[in-house]
Amino acid sequence: MYTEDEILTNVESNLSMNHNDAAASYDDVTRQRKDDRSSQQVAFRHFNNFVKKSLIQFALDRLATSGATEGGGAAVLDIASGRGGDVGKWVYSQSRVRGPGQTAAASALKTVTYDCYDVSPECIHEAERRFTELVNGSDKPLTCDASFSVADCFADSFLQQTLPSSPLFGHYHVVTIQFAFHYACQSSVLIRDVLSAVSNALVPGGVVLITTVDAEVLSQRAADGKLGNELYEVTFPEPPTFDVTTNGTKQLVPCTKYHFHLEGFVDCAEYVVCMEMVTRIAREVGLNVSEAMTKPFSQFVHEYASNWKLNKGNKMSPSEYELVTLYRSICFEKQRA
Repeated sequence: MYTEDEILTNVESNLSMNHNDAAASYDDVTRQRKDDRSSQQVAFRHFNNFVKKSLIQFALDRLATSGATEGGGAAVLDIASGRGGDVGKWVYSQSRVRGPGQTAAASALKTVTYDCYDVSPECIHEAERRFTELVNGSDKPLTCDASFSVADCFADSFLQQTLPSSPLFGHYHVVTIQFAFHYACQSSVLIRDVLSAVSNALVPGGVVLITTVDAEVLSQRAADGKLGNELYEVTFPEPPTFDVTTNGTKQLVPCTKYHFHLEGFVDCAEYVVCMEMVTRIAREVGLNVSEAMTKPFSQFVHEYASNWKLNKGNKMSPSEYELVTLYRSICFEKQRA
């Protein structure tokens, strides 16, 4: 087994990732998909949106029952927000439950502030355009204010300067990082920096929502040599190294670099997300795992597949199922004093 110091030494060279190249890649994808609204017709995208809606619903319900918002609306920080695909989800979602002592007539909890940051100028421009489109197309005035800013969300300058200077720093109720946390897993140091900034950005009782690559699934597929199909491909710059767990399974060494390609969506370097490391660091910076929504995507599949109101008739192919089950969700709640 590798020690954390050895892991840190092994991945030190990964910290030189060229973020300008990554931003350029996302910009190209955003330009190509500018008018793409086809998630209803692409089953794996529709399923991923169902997962994110489930996470958003959980967060709003949890905040409503815990009283963390103190009777106000929710302030949401979206890190690595992408093209704005979640704007409508946050704007229109509301809690299904009421807060402590509230009657059935009390207003449901809604998002009142939505702050987005992403490394890609094209993505931020598209996200802002989508929000403006929602505002102009709504019959009623939206009660949510939104901001859209270009920033390298996993760089020291953002984590230590840009984010802490936000007027809402320390007052956010939700931090969401969708399909991007694996980029922050270059080292245990960066994981700690990101989770510490996220924790400090939240109010006590605030919620963190993460979707990312499931290291257990990735490790199993790497060990079996099954790293892709016609939809996606995972490649390692060098033969991957494994730890052997106490139950005899092979686990990729934390923070191992690999390349992920998903046609028309992603084509860049990612890093192995070690759940044991992530949850331990999270506890140390004041974030507790919420077991209810910390699970592999495979556990969302049955509810989605068995309910037409959720899947709208979309049925995933075996290749799409293989793709979506490469991912998992992680949910944290900030410790209360």
